[in-house]
Amino acid sequence: MKILFDNGTPNPIARSLSRHDVSFVRAGTLGLPLMIAIISGKTHRFRPLVDLSQEAGRQAGHPAAQLKVGLHRFGYLAESSKQADDEFFPDYAQSLARIGSETRSEHFATKFVSHIGSESI
Repeated sequence: MKILFDNGTPNPIARSLSRHDVSFVRAGTLGLPLMIAIISGKTHRFRPLVDLSQEAGRQAGHPAAQLKVGLHRFGYLAESSKQADDEFFPDYAQSLARIGSETRSEHFATKFVSHIGSESI
């Protein structure tokens, strides 16, 4: 599948994914590159899903070079985990709690925020 800009140059597309293995298999089967959006949780937990997509792509006959993987994850960098927690986490947790209360429930926000914290990358 090739999508072109108006000037004829290729416009690469990628399938944006979360944690659903069916989506990863479908992307691999179609030969689409992945763009994984990690909102919470540990980055390494997505590796088995990437492997699943890569294997589906190989089985569908797509070259490995076509099965690219991108990762989107937001975060905050500081000199230390404590500094990052002190500077970033209070406002971040408050924003998530507000979003959770507006969109789903306080329980969602509390559960979501409890999974966030210092993570070594």
